[in-house]
Amino acid sequence: MPSRKVLKRIRRFYPGPDPGMPALDSAHCLPSRLPMVRKLPVFFLLLALPLLSGLQAGEAKTYRWVDDKGRVHYSDVAAPKSEQVLVKPGSGVQGVARPDPNAEEKAAECTRLRERLTTYESASTITETDALGKQRTYTDAERQKLLNLTREQVQSACESR
Repeated sequence: MPSRKVLKRIRRFYPGPDPGMPALDSAHCLPSRLPMVRKLPVFFLLLALPLLSGLQAGEAKTYRWVDDKGRVHYSDVAAPKSEQVLVKPGSGVQGVARPDPNAEEKAAECTRLRERLTTYESASTITETDALGKQRTYTDAERQKLLNLTREQVQSACESR
């Protein structure tokens, strides 16, 4: 049997009998069926809790500091001499410009093609030797086509430089 204090609290939230609802007295603690109107706030509160916890996780603090060697560090734990920074959602690694790992190869290819073009332009005739040692001399029209093709190759290989 609940105490008077408990009954007072219950009556404050459940003031009196409704048709179809049992009355509250010392014999009845809480009715087994609360009206639907009283269940709705609890239902919405239960729905909102996961959303609110997700908002807190998204608002994690980020700290930035520079160590003795001059390297910049970021962490979610504050370190001595650290400052809090604002990290915008979606500002991840995608936005960071990274050097091209094939940059040296591309530069070497560009240099090689430019040297080839210079050689072709300075030569009066172009003779090509295949893998079997057979030589072939280009006509003036073929030489001009080869020069144009090599210029296009230089332009495409060296356009980013």
